[in-house]
Amino acid sequence: MRLEFSHKIDDLGRILIPAELRNSLGWVKGDTITLNYTNGLVVLSKKEREQECFCCGNPDTRVRVDRKDICENCMKRSVEMLATAYIIDVPGPLE
Repeated sequence: MRLEFSHKIDDLGRILIPAELRNSLGWVKGDTITLNYTNGLVVLSKKEREQECFCCGNPDTRVRVDRKDICENCMKRSVEMLATAYIIDVPGPLE
């Protein structure tokens, strides 16, 4: 597939990456895009997200909530805090 787009650079030095291209690449809001310049060629690539808990930084994450990674311990603490705050009945131990 070949896509070609032309856009002017705005006053802040930004360029628009069209939705059609972002969608075909799987790029979403919040992704980090790396720009490399070599021999007159500019290459944009998506930086692979580092899977670490956004609460504590634990690299062992298994759950993704609203594009954020969270570890099991922080997930359990969050559920317990919500259960306490809203006095809800959480069935059985959280495991």
